Amino acid sequence: FMAARSQLSRHMAGESHCQRRPAARRWGLGLHCHKETIFLGCLLFLVSGCETQGVHDAVGCSHTTDTQVQCPTLKESVPREGGLADLVAQGELDVDLDPQQVPCRGKEKMCYQSAVNDRIMCTEGTEIESRILDGQSNTKSALMEVLPGGETVCGHGNREFSFFVQVESLEHTKALVVFMNGGICFDADCATMMGLNLDNMVGKEPDISPERSPATPTFLKASLGQKLDTGIFKEFDESWAVWLIPDCTGDDHIGNRSYTYNDDDEDTCFTAHHKGGVNSGAAIDYLLENLGGLQQVVLLNSGYNPRKENSQGFGGVGAAFWANYIQKRLPSASVRTILDSALGVYGPMWKEIHRNDPWGASNVMVPDADEREGEDKFLLPPKDEWSLADDDMTHYYRWAVEKSPSLAFADVSAVDDAVQIEGFVKTGGKPDGEDCCLEGCGCPGTPLYGWRGGKLDWSKTRKVQILKRLKHLPNNYRVWLRSGGKDGLKRFLVSLIWTKLDPPEISSSERMDFCPIIPVGSVVCPQAYRLKNWINNFVNGRVIRDGTGMTLGNTFMDKTYEARAFGSSICEHCLNGIPGGNTEMGESCNATYYRGENLFTVAPKYHTDWMALWSLNGNDAPDTQSQGGSYRFAHEYIVQEGDTLQSIASRFATTVDELIDLNFNIISHITNPVRLGEGDRICVVPSFAKNKDRFGTPICDVVGPQPMEGTI
Repeated sequence: FMAARSQLSRHMAGESHCQRRPAARRWGLGLHCHKETIFLGCLLFLVSGCETQGVHDAVGCSHTTDTQVQCPTLKESVPREGGLADLVAQGELDVDLDPQQVPCRGKEKMCYQSAVNDRIMCTEGTEIESRILDGQSNTKSALMEVLPGGETVCGHGNREFSFFVQVESLEHTKALVVFMNGGICFDADCATMMGLNLDNMVGKEPDISPERSPATPTFLKASLGQKLDTGIFKEFDESWAVWLIPDCTGDDHIGNRSYTYNDDDEDTCFTAHHKGGVNSGAAIDYLLENLGGLQQVVLLNSGYNPRKENSQGFGGVGAAFWANYIQKRLPSASVRTILDSALGVYGPMWKEIHRNDPWGASNVMVPDADEREGEDKFLLPPKDEWSLADDDMTHYYRWAVEKSPSLAFADVSAVDDAVQIEGFVKTGGKPDGEDCCLEGCGCPGTPLYGWRGGKLDWSKTRKVQILKRLKHLPNNYRVWLRSGGKDGLKRFLVSLIWTKLDPPEISSSERMDFCPIIPVGSVVCPQAYRLKNWINNFVNGRVIRDGTGMTLGNTFMDKTYEARAFGSSICEHCLNGIPGGNTEMGESCNATYYRGENLFTVAPKYHTDWMALWSLNGNDAPDTQSQGGSYRFAHEYIVQEGDTLQSIASRFATTVDELIDLNFNIISHITNPVRLGEGDRICVVPSFAKNKDRFGTPICDVVGPQPMEGTI
């Protein structure tokens, strides 16, 4: 890893040694295609790049940046029948793309089914009212395609970006905005997959499974002129406008950078146009400009596959990053965010991956940036308040709610989602069974004697992050968890409602798969409907505030912490076992004796001595073995106003690094040492021998008493 980082540093300094290879495919992919790549959804953890210049420009193997191409487009009028594969065979769609090192530029257009001849028409401009509401389109509330042009672009083969809308009129007061999961990308192999997706986009490569192209919009193009009115769209009826935003840039809807990746095994390069922030910004701006009277907005991150195979796209938290901006544009509206099968839980290497900001996420500007000042011009928080490289999603939710207290976020996920686990492992975590502990880990075996296990365990990390959200955001966060998911089947839970809610299409066994809790002997009920009702409650629930803006409560389900963490929306035992997690104010600085352990043997784990631990626990002799029993390993300290991790470390004669290690992956986990909040609870092991009182006098006389003069 360090060698790769050194290579990256050389590239960034201008020492590029990439070579261009002959075109590997008809559309000009200029690098070796690793078809054996099996990590689906483009999560690959090692960043390695060729030269990159600025935010918007990237230098590829040929070091050319001055060539500008027009994105390939469909002809103005094509029949609906036949599909895109037939269009390609007929020469109706140009896919001979040169992988330009700068993004192509498209033209503003709209595509819809003509009311005159039932053909799909694509006409210049994106003005919606005259085309749709004045009868040019076949029906109101029919699906239309909008191509915003300009700087929007798809990284899948460097082609034009489009999103899809369904509206009844411009008087809608409610909107459902679906951010489609499309995977996240960090290196040359993944960028190669982004290129391979192009042929699947137009139906040229049927041998490429749908799992490898989770953002494929072919089915949406084939649905132009039709109504989305089944599944979840039946719940969000015609009173809701619908916006569908594909993810085709490998950056989870928050990128603004063209980044050239170098293949570590081959001297080849590929430029990925991470422009998801630009694309989604265009779609969001189109929504807010055309529907100015919105009072209710639901942001849904989910995947969809009409063939009913399981989409393996990793990622899917991007919608959350747009919530605060939309709330600022619509201050009186209710804005709710639902993330489907994307808990945003990553391994420790996630920070290093984003250290160089390959997506350019920190440079994504909001659509109306020209009308804003300072940090308000940017989508993501200022780096001194939150960043991808230094913080986690839990802290982002806290930041967003601090800025916009009426926001609310919800997760819907299987606890053992195979794709999320693979992403966690790719970013430095461990699957269940490889880093065991007795405090919430997903290990069937016994932890190693004398070892502080569980720091990298998937189950424990997932539990810690969710419990922290439930503790810190009682009025603004909810979660629905179901067991299972390791088989990878039925990955996107909300999408199952999307496609397969109404009987008799859904079988009783499929309904059971939604069940958060299935105790032995209970009567199984249609759990899909329970999830539907849970989502409806979340969508229509309110965060209650008084006239001064202070939050007083909420109208969501599960008011108490215990109900939120262990109630009807949580599968049995799915959040159990974390010290301090069972109750809202539970002690967090506890651990469990492994076999053969006592206070003497566990003290070295925490860089302390048996006497300090005995003073915390009392009673039992320090050499008494207490397998399975609980003990305190540290003092719990409540962070006060003005505290920093450094000041706390100095007060208790320890170090910042020791505090971070002591609290790692427990309920008091410290993601970013500069991001402590007043009222946070952390575990502290004082060093009594080094500590001083408030006057600066050592508490312990380390020198000891001196012999009297004249004595031996």
